[in-house]
Amino acid sequence: MWSRWKIVLACVLLLPLLSACVEDTKVRGCHGVLGLDGTWFGAMEDDAGSLFTLEWRICDDHIVGHRLSGTDFGITGYLLKEAHGVYRARFSDGSRARLFTDPVRRHGTMVSEFFDFAVLERHAPGLPRYRFRDIDGGWFGRQVRRHAGRLALTASEATCGSGLCSTLDADGFGMLMDLPLLERDFGLWWGDYTASSGSGIAGAMLSPDREFMGTYSCPAGYSDPWQCRFGVYRRH
Repeated sequence: MWSRWKIVLACVLLLPLLSACVEDTKVRGCHGVLGLDGTWFGAMEDDAGSLFTLEWRICDDHIVGHRLSGTDFGITGYLLKEAHGVYRARFSDGSRARLFTDPVRRHGTMVSEFFDFAVLERHAPGLPRYRFRDIDGGWFGRQVRRHAGRLALTASEATCGSGLCSTLDADGFGMLMDLPLLERDFGLWWGDYTASSGSGIAGAMLSPDREFMGTYSCPAGYSDPWQCRFGVYRRH
């Protein structure tokens, strides 16, 4: 009997501490409307090939903070869910983008209408120094492209090694990306791709924890980012 009361008392005393631990995993004032609450951080390449860091702070369906290489330009935005793992962003400066996340919404690939391309990780503390072999291994996820005026998402697998990444989509489309160049401070592999439909430029970027890969492949002479294919992959 006395032992039982000791257990009850211990539970009562520990409850506030356990509650505090649970609350620390949430963002104060946010209600998890889209399940994206928190700070998303990673590397970004713009349309000219320049590299930056990008940080979004998301609360519910709003982007309440936007920093480019540590500078806050006062831009905010809101997010609309289009499909599972697909979100459309519209910013206060009039620009637009899409965010494609992994199933657990820990990582995402961002593509803007101006072909800014980023890989973001929720709660990432910073960027590591990448090694050429960090991309090696098996990956699975989805390829995204525009088809008949709509976004088409297709299951896909990729295998990378020695600067080469081969992909195969569930619809039978495959390509080989040759990525001999690495920007070590930002985790971006550059190169080109070949496929039965043609060839063009390609890139692959890793998340800060190296467990997520975003890719792009754009045909020669492309003029719009949605003429490209984008990959959203998790490591096997």
